[in-house]
Amino acid sequence: MNAISGNYTRFFTGDFNPASYGTHPDFSQYGPLHRAILEGDWESTESFYRSHPEAVTNSITESSDTALMVGIMSGQKIEFITNQVEFGRVDLRRVNKEGNTALHEAAIVGHLKAAELLVGRNRSLLYIRNLDGYLPLHLAAAYGQREILFYFLRVGEVHNIQLSESELDMLMHLEISARFFVPYVKHIQEIKSMHDRTKLFVRMFCWGLQGSPEHSSILKKAFLLGAKNGIQEIVEEILVVFPDAISYVDEDGHSALHLAVMYRCEHVFNFIIQQMGVSKKLLLKVDNGGNNILHLVGRMPYQPQLEVGSGAVLQMQRELQWYKEVEKLVPVQATTTLNHDGKTPMMVFDEDHRRMIQSEEQWIVSLASACTVSTTIIGTIAFSAAIQVPGGNNDKGHPNLNNETNNNTGHPNSNNETNGSTFRLFAISNAAALYSAISTFLIFLSIFTTRYAAIDFLYSLPNRLIIGLISLFVSITSTIIAFGFAQYFMLFEEHETWNPTSVVIMSFALVTLFAFLQFPLLLNMMKTTYGRSMFNLLDGRNSRKGLRF
Repeated sequence: MNAISGNYTRFFTGDFNPASYGTHPDFSQYGPLHRAILEGDWESTESFYRSHPEAVTNSITESSDTALMVGIMSGQKIEFITNQVEFGRVDLRRVNKEGNTALHEAAIVGHLKAAELLVGRNRSLLYIRNLDGYLPLHLAAAYGQREILFYFLRVGEVHNIQLSESELDMLMHLEISARFFVPYVKHIQEIKSMHDRTKLFVRMFCWGLQGSPEHSSILKKAFLLGAKNGIQEIVEEILVVFPDAISYVDEDGHSALHLAVMYRCEHVFNFIIQQMGVSKKLLLKVDNGGNNILHLVGRMPYQPQLEVGSGAVLQMQRELQWYKEVEKLVPVQATTTLNHDGKTPMMVFDEDHRRMIQSEEQWIVSLASACTVSTTIIGTIAFSAAIQVPGGNNDKGHPNLNNETNNNTGHPNSNNETNGSTFRLFAISNAAALYSAISTFLIFLSIFTTRYAAIDFLYSLPNRLIIGLISLFVSITSTIIAFGFAQYFMLFEEHETWNPTSVVIMSFALVTLFAFLQFPLLLNMMKTTYGRSMFNLLDGRNSRKGLRF
């Protein structure tokens, strides 16, 4: 595959520096033309063409790239490329040192409009191979240029290109290696269109291999690679045409189901379990190391598939959810089976995840420490406000602001009535702040005393963190509300109208800030703990458990 990286890499490295061409005796005269093309200056380019007619077809770089190739590789607008093609007699079949035509270069950089223009002028460009035998179709797949590849498949009549079985295998591998089937698009309609075209291509690939004696060796690589990369379309379409592909294993004895578990590809896992059935033969299959599927799910993932949400606790929780889900499917004897190292699945899980447990324990302890300090401060403030209430107490020890009668006349006073109602709201919010602060302190105190066993990360610790963060949010919000009422008492004067807008805005801003900083973590934990499972099985086992402490 080193040939594939040729032109594209050369263009973005120092080897493709236009300033360097001025020092080469063979190409120094084309320096102005090269700079004009890179700048998209058609007037200067046309002027150079008229004064140097040979520049239209000659190579202008040390890599034998033509002016048209430079224009395409630099991503010039289609109007500029069209002017280049229509000026003079441009040889569209001319190749550079790597044997690439202008269409090869368009496939590499993803210039779809240039590719449409070139194919419209000369359809035979689709069938020209470079020095390594690659068609433009191959290069589009290798660089993940989805739109151009689908365009080549649509207009190039891929069956007439006469791809050999080994080339079909290579084409599929290039697409998977370039993450071709991962739909990096934003809109639902685009996702559906990409999904349908992907399935069409894979179906075409499988149909082309029907009746071939070598279909097993070719499909085996693509099928297992698709399972490992989590590309459900490949797995689904191959199994539809060749159901026996479910028995394919790699050199280490890993089946597609093994790879889906090892690389944490839940979509492939769900499809295989739902469509192919949960057979004991499939689930009890062991690899060359004597590991069954439960041993394999007990290992750390073979690629970073853990970042499913904020907070380290979610990583360990996800690992445990994988293990528990696979454990439900396998027979009981699989949980105690020893591999060639003499280890049970749970022993493998504990050993492989020991470092993760330690790091997540540190993360949880640090979070609990910070929250405990915060709630201690809030509780101190709330308790102090309950003892030393705004306005002080009367001779009987009752809060003055809670008295709805005038202390001098003994008759009802409208202002005192307002103060009394407001004071009761202050007392309620202050009590809520104090009690929720104490609750938060107790919850996070229980986190400090947890044994931090692996199973605790599944429900116990997430539940405590969720309740603790909710209680902390209530205490902070109640404290801010109580402070707002206290400000009202301090600034209120008889016969004066007080505008509380500024205090309300500042209070709302503080609550919003806390929600903005902590709610993503809280919502993600609630989703993974109480939400729908990522394993969409048909037997009802995809619901979450209740609260567990």
